[in-house]
Amino acid sequence: MAGNDRGDSWQLAAFVAHAVLVADDCSLCREVEGPDSIVCLSGLVDLDGQVGGVG
Repeated sequence: MAGNDRGDSWQLAAFVAHAVLVADDCSLCREVEGPDSIVCLSGLVDLDGQVGGVG
C-alpha cells in the first residue's frame, strides 16, 4: 500500500476545528482574509477528551 490513508489520527484535528467553530468568543477563523499560520494536528481523542499518540 502506498501511504497510510486509514487510521484515527484525524480525530484531534476534527475535535479542535469543531471546538473553534462553535466557540462564540473565538475569532480564529471568522472574517479573516488569509491565515497567519497553518497548524497540523494528529492524535487520538478518547471519550473523556484525552489526547493520545498515534503509531
